Amino acid sequence: MFINNIIINQGTITLTLKKTSANILKLFKSFHSTSSNTYNCAENPFRET
Repeated sequence: MFINNIIINQGTITLTLKKTSANILKLFKSFHSTSSNTYNCAENPFRET
């Protein structure tokens, strides 16, 4: 019983970690795209959009 609980808890923790890391990845990607866009505009103001 105790071992089963540990396995279930570990699975839940892993699932939560996966969800969290996916959310962090989304945040990072959106931040990265906005910052790189800003950088590109600052680098080349005459760039065609």
